Formats: sequence, C-alpha cells, structure tokens
Amino acid sequence: MRTLQIIIFSLILIFSNLFSQYKFNNEVVPIDKSKFTKGLPQDSVSLRWQKLLNFTCDEVLNIWWNSFPNNIGKEEQTKNNEGKYIDFGYLENNTKTGEFGQETKGGIRPAAQAAYSVAVALFTGAYDSSFIKVSNEIALLRAITIIKSLAKDHVSNGGIEHPWGNHWQSTQWASKTAAAGWLLWDYLDEADKINIRNMIEHEANRFINVTPPAANDNYKINTHAEENGWDGTGIQTACALL
Repeated sequence: MRTLQIIIFSLILIFSNLFSQYKFNNEVVPIDKSKFTKGLPQDSVSLRWQKLLNFTCDEVLNIWWNSFPNNIGKEEQTKNNEGKYIDFGYLENNTKTGEFGQETKGGIRPAAQAAYSVAVALFTGAYDSSFIKVSNEIALLRAITIIKSLAKDHVSNGGIEHPWGNHWQSTQWASKTAAAGWLLWDYLDEADKINIRNMIEHEANRFINVTPPAANDNYKINTHAEENGWDGTGIQTACALL
C-alpha cells in the first residue's frame, strides 16, 4: 500500500510538472516561412489590394512618419530616429477622459496600424520600393522602430513617457503591434521580443473570468459587437503567438 501511494504521488508530481510547463509556456512561436511557397497571387482583385497596400505604406512612410512635431518644441519626433525608442504616446491628449477611462486614440492606434501595414507588405513581398521611394531596408527599420517603441511603452514593460494599456481599445492596438512584430520577428532584438510577449499576454489576461459585454435590451444603442471584436482579436493573437 505504501509503495502504491508513493507511485501515485510520483505520477501526480510528474504530470503536474508537465502540465505546469505547458500551461505557463509563454514563448513566442515564430512563423514558419517555409510554408509560404506560392508567391503573390496575380488575379485582378489581389493586385488591386496590393496596390492599395502600397498606397497605405506610401502614406505611412512618407507622410505620417515625417509629420510629428514634438510637443515641447524640439525637432520632429521621428527625424533621424530610426532604430531608437520613440514616445508615440506624446501625441495623446492625456487629460481627456472618456466613459472607459483615459482616451489614447491619437498616437498609439495609428502607430500600431501603420506598423502592421508595412509589416504585411514586407513579409509577403508586396512592398514596392520603386513606387514608395523608400527602400526595403528603411521601411523595415521604421516598422521595427514603431513596433518596439509601442511594446516598450506598454504598461506591462514600464512605459517610456506616456505609458498605454488597460484601456477600452488597447487590446486591439496590442494585437496589431504584436502581429506586426510576429511578421518581422527575425529582425527584433531579444529584449523587444520579450516586451511584445509581455504586452499581448497582459492585454489578453485582462479578460480572464470577465463576462463579455452584451447588448441585452439596449441593442439599438450599443450592441457591443465592436469592442468584443477588438478584444477577441487580441485574445486570439495571444493564443496564436504563444
């Protein structure tokens, strides 16, 4: 009987250890690029989307990137700062408070979407430097700069000067940033990879044991479908990365 108890207890310890390693393994799994072998689609619809994507990258890299006057009178925030940590949160009106807390739509959201657009174009090979007049190398450096800056500026990583996170839409912005980083994973430093992981894990964990909002009888006013879509995308992004 004593021997059987020892065996059972040992098995429990073994399986508990295996389960705990699985449960708490939060290492990012890189995308296996070898699975993408067919190249870019050449049908008319796909070609139109590629053109639209390049128009977006042109806007991001030639207009948006160069349009940041620093709010304390210094030179443009992004000028010659590729590769450095940039405080995109300075664009926020940090005194503005909405129904769900501090509003942070001015800097973080467009920065995350900008990085995602460029990352998709570069990863898929759809990026057209001859049209955009920005080399692949500079486009990559600017995308990486945005990604790593947003991740470092997240509350889970201490922030830069205007930390963001735990906001109404912040899980959506984290998912855009994390997905962009995932696409360009091989070009990120180890510290920035950790920051991305912390960011998306933190935002997804916010919804553990939280009941999603529902319209109930107020569906004509607010279905809550949009924020559930944002939050669900963030949770799924965390699951896919981790």
